[in-house]
Amino acid sequence: MDKIFRIKKMAGLLAVTMLLAFVTAFSGITGSGLKAEAADMEQRAVWISYLDYAGLKDKSQAEFTANINAMYDKAKSENLNTVIVQVRAFNDAIYPSAYFGWCSYITSNPAGPGYDPLAIMIEAAHSKGLRFEAWINPYRIDSATIHNPGSVDTIYLIVNGVEEIVRNYNVDGIHFDDYFYKGYPEVSVEQKKANVNEMIRIVYWKIKTIKPDVEFGISPQGNIDNCRAAGADVDTWLSNSGYIDYIMPQIYWTDNYGAGGGTAMYSSRLAQWNALNKNNTKMHVGLALYRVADKSAYDIGWSTSSVNLLDQANIAKNAGASGYTLFRYSYLNAAAARTELDNLKSVQEDRSKVEAFVTRLYRNILDREPDAGGLKYWSDALLYGNQTGASVAEGFLFCSEFEQKNIGDSQYVDILYSTCLDRAADAAGKTVWLESLTAGMSRRGVFAGFISSNEFKGICQNCGISAGNVALTEARDQNAGVTRYVYRCYQQALGRTPETEGLNYWTGLILNKTVTPEAAAKGFLESAEFRSKNYSDTEYVKTLYRLFLNREYDEGGLAYWLEKLAGGSSREEVMFGFSKSPEFNGLLQNYGL
Repeated sequence: MDKIFRIKKMAGLLAVTMLLAFVTAFSGITGSGLKAEAADMEQRAVWISYLDYAGLKDKSQAEFTANINAMYDKAKSENLNTVIVQVRAFNDAIYPSAYFGWCSYITSNPAGPGYDPLAIMIEAAHSKGLRFEAWINPYRIDSATIHNPGSVDTIYLIVNGVEEIVRNYNVDGIHFDDYFYKGYPEVSVEQKKANVNEMIRIVYWKIKTIKPDVEFGISPQGNIDNCRAAGADVDTWLSNSGYIDYIMPQIYWTDNYGAGGGTAMYSSRLAQWNALNKNNTKMHVGLALYRVADKSAYDIGWSTSSVNLLDQANIAKNAGASGYTLFRYSYLNAAAARTELDNLKSVQEDRSKVEAFVTRLYRNILDREPDAGGLKYWSDALLYGNQTGASVAEGFLFCSEFEQKNIGDSQYVDILYSTCLDRAADAAGKTVWLESLTAGMSRRGVFAGFISSNEFKGICQNCGISAGNVALTEARDQNAGVTRYVYRCYQQALGRTPETEGLNYWTGLILNKTVTPEAAAKGFLESAEFRSKNYSDTEYVKTLYRLFLNREYDEGGLAYWLEKLAGGSSREEVMFGFSKSPEFNGLLQNYGL
């Protein structure tokens, strides 16, 4: 075994003390910054205990592979994303080990099954998109005895065993549960804590020196006083870096605890753990799936409600927890747990839909895959009502990362089609939106047009989120047709592009019905800017053709109107004739006016 951690036994506790001094310096430099980003996703896990190995024991490699895949498929069907598999339940292992014999729950052959079950488990989990954490009982020898936590030999054994797994297997995490001190009444509580802490810190250090991205977490009892009495120094672990990456207390009570159901035990315990978490260590919560099937007389909440798991998951999330783990796998198949699991899964499925919505924003707008933290942030905002589909999309489109791409209008419109309508642009529609941008409508205004569509509303409805809208403060962004109409008035009457102030002024007048579109066109022709051009009658009539009829003059028509002017008709009278023409009425209809 290459570079396996060993301390010469003759050095005894002195060697451990010296190593801890190095570990202290190491943890001061790295702290918890070594956590893998991928582990920042919301965890939805299940413990797979040695008690769940009935379908795996004494199987051929093909049978074992098929059965573990079936177990993972079941976990996936419950919308779980992580499996925490018990690889060392006692003083044994489900893999070929230099330190432990074969686990009797996986094989009856002391020489092993002839293949590596752990390697198969990890490969199968990753192939299905599941994270895999190796679950270890560090001290337990059997149901009655443990290795002496105060022994240097015990530290050698535990650390070497962890290193063996981390070096040889592609695990995502190492997971210890709540079995610490059992017995040893002659050892004080403080000494128990000190002994356990030595082991925990060295394990943490060893994992991070080998594979910094592998997480190390502990799932202690939900009762903090019991943890302390057993030597699990949760106060220290949650106040200092260098011990654990996450804590996962087993909070196995409902909020209707007791014969009368009057004690909010779950919420109370969770609040106690949060108060203890001075180092802001990531927290998951262990949930008692087994209690759903095995009803408890002293915790009647399991009998009187079918949404315990759902409520507990939501309470934990609102309290800042990063996910939960269900104890244990076999109860996923329990008929008595089906309703609770369905209720829990319904929320998980909603999250999956929301995460798909957010992922599309990352891919279509930012042209990259979502980072775990960002995906969680935006998904949470949508799930818990703080944001709408429109407001989240707006956040992406107008963030600095997107703006720094400096994309052109054509690509911007294509992005809006793919993001808001989930389809490619049609040529006619794209032309209208590009004309709107050219006319002076802002990109936010064009975006607002897309999210007001039935297509965008349908996408949001399918994801279970509110479509929402965008707050627009400028008149030019309120109506694309009006903006384009005013723009052409500037172009045809004044021969220039409008300034934003003027565009907002005229579009505001039309939208507020202060003037009609016809009166607005006349207003341009009666403006001081237009009069200053000192157009001849010929140029004046040509302008009327372009402004009101959207075309160049014809010779006969031009001669007719010039004759009118020469005969004494005023320019206003001629303009009135153009404004009442069927061609101008058709032009207004093209702009929705």
